[in-house]
Amino acid sequence: MRRLHVLTRHVRRSTGKVLHVGCADTKPIDHPAWLHKHLVKAAGDREVIGIDLNQTVIEAMRQRGYSAEQGDALEMDRRFQGEFGLVVAGEIVEHIPSQLAFLRACRNVLAPDGRLVISTPNPCGVVSVLGYWLIQRESWGTGHVLWQSPRTMATLATEAGLRLAGFQHCDWDARGWWMYGAIPLELFPRMKPTIVYELTRA
Repeated sequence: MRRLHVLTRHVRRSTGKVLHVGCADTKPIDHPAWLHKHLVKAAGDREVIGIDLNQTVIEAMRQRGYSAEQGDALEMDRRFQGEFGLVVAGEIVEHIPSQLAFLRACRNVLAPDGRLVISTPNPCGVVSVLGYWLIQRESWGTGHVLWQSPRTMATLATEAGLRLAGFQHCDWDARGWWMYGAIPLELFPRMKPTIVYELTRA
């Protein structure tokens, strides 16, 4: 299953408002796989708010009728407090050095029964491992500073007052040409390139 399908399924199963952290995404707004558009569609008539540091993308989103705010993910709990039934953080946590501060901010904006869903590259996936073995590159993406395995995510979650409720290995939305060679080697789900974590308040 692709990351996009997993994340939108979480939206459909959630209740209340949705916050999309890092809504600028890695794809242009008009790209068919632009995540925020799919989250809004999955939410139906519920409010979906995007937050990102990229003011240019935020303004473009507003022009298209999306609800979006420019802001730092580490400080979003100054703006929002306990408001969201679901917080989605797609491919952002691996770019943030202060990951504990990020998880604490996410916890603070969650409603008491809310859920936090994080998608991030799988550090133990075939693509990641082969990249390190073959060319001594630990990251295919630019700006990656920390990667999280299920064990380290569970530890961080506990420190942030959260609980790792589950996780799912999945495919990336659209594989780059260099990822197709790994498909025959992905014999088990845990070898997939992406992990989606689900966390709740502890």
